[in-house]
Amino acid sequence: MSEAGLNQFLISQVIGGRSAPVTRARFSSFSILRTTAQLLRDRPSVDVEWHFGPKDDEVIRRIFERQRKGLSVDRFLADPALAQRFVDACHEADLKARAADINRRLLAMRKASGGGRLDPSARGERHVGLIGRFALGVEYALRRMQIRHGASVDDVIADLEIGSQFTSLARAISPGGTSLQYRLCALQIRKNRHVTAGEHALFETLRAESLRTRWNRISLIDVAAAGNIPSEPGLLELRDPTVSLFVTRADNLKTSSRYLLGEKIVDRIARKDGFWNRRADEISFQFIPRSSLPDGSNVRLWEQRLIRDQHPAFNWWLEAA
Repeated sequence: MSEAGLNQFLISQVIGGRSAPVTRARFSSFSILRTTAQLLRDRPSVDVEWHFGPKDDEVIRRIFERQRKGLSVDRFLADPALAQRFVDACHEADLKARAADINRRLLAMRKASGGGRLDPSARGERHVGLIGRFALGVEYALRRMQIRHGASVDDVIADLEIGSQFTSLARAISPGGTSLQYRLCALQIRKNRHVTAGEHALFETLRAESLRTRWNRISLIDVAAAGNIPSEPGLLELRDPTVSLFVTRADNLKTSSRYLLGEKIVDRIARKDGFWNRRADEISFQFIPRSSLPDGSNVRLWEQRLIRDQHPAFNWWLEAA
């Protein structure tokens, strides 16, 4: 019997399948990545789930509180050395679960419904400049991990194997960082990627087309032109002739542009993406200083608006946040 003669809905019902919504495919090969990631996100899982009991939760809570040194759960697990030490101690305490399952359980315990109550973090840290320096590599890596594994930011910090692959990808595009810096940058991006309830009304009034005449465009390979970029907050974008490639906000446009301009960035991406074969001179770099945005505009909200409307090829997707 041909496949066309099969009742796929009936088969799905018999085997206990389910339907999951996907975003309507857009034109161009880049939309294939988006659709593929959504399929992978909803693919059946074959991993055996560990069922944590109250005693397991108490072991995890006790060891974490002993080792955390005031750090939050996310900040603690973002450090691969701390995460490995924590898992090793849990295994020495006869907890049999896989390392990734233990770390995910700790992440769940951030909330009271997760099975255990943790003390509030007592040590705040500020990590300045990570997004400006590493955003392209980190978002590119998050997107690739999303496509390959359906992985989230939590997976990157909880699963040491996924985290290692993430670091390798991020470093290949934006070199010079440590594993901790790339993970902290990912956490910052996730935190900034949400539109709060109080911001929603303003967010819905923003229109990407209203910025069309406000962009300042230069060639990606014109590194000397970076001297004319102002040292103020604003928006940056990389574009090829047909689609947006990457959008990010910058606290300092001049500083952040140094990590995006030049032929090397295109070469690094091309080595990782066989389907993408643009030349550096085909890529444009453009920016808008905050002073040129409409009055009262929020640079972070404009970043989210552009990402949501344009689906840049190398940005991490909002629905995965």
